[in-house]
Amino acid sequence: MAWDITAATYVSTKSVSAQETRPYGVAFSGDGTKMFVVGAGNDSVYRYDLSTAWDITSAAYVSTKDVSAQEPAPTDVAFSPDGTIMFVFGAGNDSVYRYDLTTAWDITSAAYVSLKSVSAQDLYPVSFTFSPDGTKMFVVGAGNDSVYRYDLATPPATVAGTPAAASSSSDAEVTAGSLTFAGVLASATSSTLATVVAATLVLSGTPAEASSATDAAPTSEDFSTATPPERTDTIAAENRVTTIPAESRTTGALP
Repeated sequence: MAWDITAATYVSTKSVSAQETRPYGVAFSGDGTKMFVVGAGNDSVYRYDLSTAWDITSAAYVSTKDVSAQEPAPTDVAFSPDGTIMFVFGAGNDSVYRYDLTTAWDITSAAYVSLKSVSAQDLYPVSFTFSPDGTKMFVVGAGNDSVYRYDLATPPATVAGTPAAASSSSDAEVTAGSLTFAGVLASATSSTLATVVAATLVLSGTPAEASSATDAAPTSEDFSTATPPERTDTIAAENRVTTIPAESRTTGALP
């Protein structure tokens, strides 16, 4: 029965140690032919192509995207349905980062765009996910042993993950000092596809008003690339699956 984990049976394994010794997150393209792994060993995202959809034993390493310039300890990764936007979640700076890909699913074409800090809610966030329609984001953190919900602005009408009425990329990205959704999942065919949804970060303007790259530029108030101040709080190791010592935060040290 679908979703019944008690009925789950182990099938196979794919080692990624040749590329990454500290992998933390994984994501798939909607058709299951591409797998992406993010790791804190080299602070990078790795792409693997699967010759048989969803069969990880058929995965072959393709390319790497270094994200260390933005995040010293990446722990999770997600993509928009069309593969043109990549999101990396990091425990080093407690933030979500957006990258735009000029070629869908080609992480080597990814260019950093913006970030959204979640440190106001948790000093040790480790992972994130989106609702199927992309209007809500959920972050889980070890600082307060909590899951946090963020509501995203209502997306404009979309076709295949791209706003139908948008005349430019700026038009498609709405603002208001909060995370903004820029696409909607047209048809979820798997649990993976349903959770890897499109979202953008805080931008200025509205779909009707934004007409240039200037309108879409992130504000200094909402986006700060500064590293969060030194933390003195700690988390008892016996109470954490993953412990991130406070003294290691500036370097994004993870187990």
